[in-house]
Amino acid sequence: MFLSLKSRLILCASLALTLASCAPPPGQSAGGAPEPAQFIMQTVWYFLLGLGVVWMLVLRPEQQKREEKEKFFKALAKGDRVSVAGGILGKVVSIKDDEVQVEVAQGVKLRVLPQAVAKIPENADGAADSEKNTQVTK
Repeated sequence: MFLSLKSRLILCASLALTLASCAPPPGQSAGGAPEPAQFIMQTVWYFLLGLGVVWMLVLRPEQQKREEKEKFFKALAKGDRVSVAGGILGKVVSIKDDEVQVEVAQGVKLRVLPQAVAKIPENADGAADSEKNTQVTK
């Protein structure tokens, strides 16, 4: 989903309130008060339903993103073409636990945090976009 965390929480809360106010619980008329046991069970079910919705819309997607990023860092190797968070393109020269060194031009190396690195998808011909842009034609 492309919703922000705040939007997802608002959506979850509004969904839970809508479901809670739809109909009276089973065994109760529209105007009568529920028995205490029914009221407690109804509250527990709505609470569990709300937790499930929050988990599906908020927590699970964040967990999947984190797992995907960890796999990316483990697969990152010397020589990979990458893009740094600022949009700078280059090639990985060295990898340490807390930094990645990226060569952006011959003899120009940047030290960046691993979180700022993203891999560049290869084109059909096998060359990255940055290589095409660096060649000047006359």
